[in-house]
Amino acid sequence: MNKVLKDHKQVGKKLQPPFLNYFDDWQTQFIEVSFMDNIVPEIIWLAFLNDKLGVSQSAELSLNFLKIIRDIRQEKTTKCFSFISDFEVLTKSEKEQILKASNHLLDRIKPNIFPLIKVFPKSPLNFLFSDIPEYNQEDVSEVKRILKSIDGKRNKESVWALGNIIYHLFLLDILRVTKESSLIHLPEIEKYPATELSRKVASAIRASIYPIIKSKKRDIEISDWQKYFWNRAFEIEPYVINNFYFD
Repeated sequence: MNKVLKDHKQVGKKLQPPFLNYFDDWQTQFIEVSFMDNIVPEIIWLAFLNDKLGVSQSAELSLNFLKIIRDIRQEKTTKCFSFISDFEVLTKSEKEQILKASNHLLDRIKPNIFPLIKVFPKSPLNFLFSDIPEYNQEDVSEVKRILKSIDGKRNKESVWALGNIIYHLFLLDILRVTKESSLIHLPEIEKYPATELSRKVASAIRASIYPIIKSKKRDIEISDWQKYFWNRAFEIEPYVINNFYFD
């Protein structure tokens, strides 16, 4: 068996990623998802933070922000708010509390995702901003640059953003894995794709994200955010939508 997949369990002719065992009755819970359509819109804010701050600082900053949200909501669920669409469920009161409690973190988060919010002003993250001006071409170019960097599931920027999510799940005590899982070596992901271990970790991360994004513990239907994201992209560049993320 390929060393990259050695922590997967073989069931018949298929290899089962270790993370699937985290979910009850996972065989009936998950449906196929499109990386570009369903995952990219969810992780793009983390890609922005990684790009501006570096993977380690971005992971810690976003984690501390998510801890505040968890404490305010006073519940422990598999919804950890790593995905942009998770913010759709926040109430007005929760948003106000989050703004007040995370002001010291938002001073670092907001400037680094501002181009994204200007281009997508109806984003579920828009409550972080009191005023959202009209986007300019520089903002669009910046969004296109980040989108291009995460347009494939094996791109290092995509893997880093997905790795941030796994990190959040670990530290929020939502995800547990066995000692045999490559995910226990998560810090190695910063070296991806230069080392064999980083490639193994990346493989485990990719295998883990798909069941998370479409499990019945999350919304089965495509979120309003995902629909808005691609409709907005088409609105900005209506003739060739691919041009929104490819120069």
